[in-house]
Amino acid sequence: MMVGEGIAEFIPKGYDAEKIPSFAIDGEPEETGNLPEGWQPFPKFYLDNGKAGASLEVPEGTSLYGGGEVTGPLLRNGTTIKLWNTDSGAYSVDNGTRLYQSHPWMMGVRTDGTAFGILFDTTWKAVLSSTDEKIDLKSEGIPFRVFVIDRESPQAVVRGLAELTGTMPMIPRWALGYHQCRFSYQPDSRVIEIADGKEFHGDAWPGAAAFPDFTCPKAQQWWAGLYKDFIATGIDGVWNGVKEPQINDTPNKTMPEDNIHRGGNGLPELHSNAAISSCLISILSCAKLQPMECLSCALRSLQILKTCH
Repeated sequence: MMVGEGIAEFIPKGYDAEKIPSFAIDGEPEETGNLPEGWQPFPKFYLDNGKAGASLEVPEGTSLYGGGEVTGPLLRNGTTIKLWNTDSGAYSVDNGTRLYQSHPWMMGVRTDGTAFGILFDTTWKAVLSSTDEKIDLKSEGIPFRVFVIDRESPQAVVRGLAELTGTMPMIPRWALGYHQCRFSYQPDSRVIEIADGKEFHGDAWPGAAAFPDFTCPKAQQWWAGLYKDFIATGIDGVWNGVKEPQINDTPNKTMPEDNIHRGGNGLPELHSNAAISSCLISILSCAKLQPMECLSCALRSLQILKTCH
């Protein structure tokens, strides 16, 4: 079905929105009409050993872009990207083919200048590959929906993406510089007081660290309570680090895949949402302390966090 100008939503058999909530879409889009006859591009859904995937055929001569914050050329034809967050110091993990964020998105620019984009709406661990003939995302999870944007130019496609995901608030001028990087809290009892079961410990760039489960309401409340004293001294913003999660002493340089996210009903696909969840909680806390500074951003943050648990 169509959900906007040149924006189509495709839902596969077996899709269950309760089991695979969206962290990408800024509110559920409303249906605006049926899919036009002969609509292209049209995704194909499949299951491979019970794991969901989707692909999209690419017209001859199309230039592909996207895939998020990873190394490699701007042109993505003939590339493979792993969607599983980690802090890859000196690009030591998979040669930098996966870094701090995971973006299941690709855009194609045709030879006539028109363009299309495809958003695979899943946070499960996945591999995003692109050739001159096809864009393909193979996940390790359950069926997911796909959004396809088809418009007259790359700029128009990006605007369509923003219509789906929303836009970030304008950053304050001071955020362009004057950063201070610090870490750790004292005493250690403040770090471990949120424990509810066995903690996960790992070696990050600050050293030994315990990692909160940002899908857990108790952990969210604890994290939100850390900002009052900072804001009271005149600090306007906070940089959350090591949240990919970044861990040095594991083979994968991040959390093991069998770690349980309790607030997310034990769903492993929430791994790559640790970063955004910690930041959203921070925004909510700062908005409460400075209500006029970031109210609109806080409302969006609350909407997203409700899908975590």
